[in-house]
Amino acid sequence: MCPVIGDFFPNQDRKEFSKRNIIAGKIVKCHSAVAGKDKRLLIIGTSKDGMSVATLRFNTDKYFTKNKLLSQLEVFFTHAGRDYLDHDCYLSCIKVEIVPYKIIFDRLVTNPEDLLGTMNNEDFDSACTTAVNAHTAIPNDIDDFGLSNYRLEIKR
Repeated sequence: MCPVIGDFFPNQDRKEFSKRNIIAGKIVKCHSAVAGKDKRLLIIGTSKDGMSVATLRFNTDKYFTKNKLLSQLEVFFTHAGRDYLDHDCYLSCIKVEIVPYKIIFDRLVTNPEDLLGTMNNEDFDSACTTAVNAHTAIPNDIDDFGLSNYRLEIKR
């Protein structure tokens, strides 16, 4: 395997790079416990104690085609204009996946090339609004990860 430029930086610089980039809007390639393999994950927030990261997972295919409610929570993204995607795919906003901070931190320290990019603000707001207002959303996750500002007010 060919070395990448990050291989030549001191470990402390790699740690600082990792810490700087575990923020909302970044897309990282990392192990997904739900999928059981590496996936593109959108970071949507970090916990108040800094120990966990809230993420949403990109999937190549739409999983819930027969369940209309769940199907609406899989947001389609074309790869055009999104360098962090290799192909068109879906962002699953069905359930926020909580990942220990250390897993993403260590991954970026050892593989800085797994920081794939940053989602634009319009896409990010749309993804967070969909995830936070989903009927599958867990209220504690919304509050713990600072996502309550994406809650929509229900008009009666």
